[in-house]
Amino acid sequence: MPFRRLLPTALALAAACALPALAGDGEDGTDQEVWGNRTWIVDENTQIGIARFEDLYTEVLSIFRDWELVTSIGGYRFEVDGDWGPGVPLGSDVSGDGVPDLIAMEYSGGAHCCSTYYVYSLGPEITLSGVLETWDAGAAFVNLDSTPALEVESNDMSFAYWNTSFADSPAPRVVWR
Repeated sequence: MPFRRLLPTALALAAACALPALAGDGEDGTDQEVWGNRTWIVDENTQIGIARFEDLYTEVLSIFRDWELVTSIGGYRFEVDGDWGPGVPLGSDVSGDGVPDLIAMEYSGGAHCCSTYYVYSLGPEITLSGVLETWDAGAAFVNLDSTPALEVESNDMSFAYWNTSFADSPAPRVVWR
């Protein structure tokens, strides 16, 4: 198995060792930051952790259920709650199925690039519901109709640099329902 595929698993195990000591120490018991690591408590059984490894320019997003690692993914920078992240509160019902969800945004770094959104269902079984790569455009999760599910607004970056500068590139609006 290539090193790149083993790295997130190894880092998640390191994060798993650190998270029990970090979780629940925030003022409101839901969020804190220690040495670049961030944790969120979804409910009494489910925790989300982002471990930062400065020397590797890597973060690992991990989801734990009953203090066992359920899934993890490595990348440059992750956000699940915050000003530049997906803008959807952790545990919101994104899909409209009555089950809380997690939207994690991964930023790849580099000049005006790239955002990938991971949607996890946090039901009895934690599953990855979908992955949305928006390249340079980013995305907004909004309710454009009367259904409980959110729609995703973004731009089609297929024409980036097409006969012009990046700033002037055509980027038509796209809505995923």
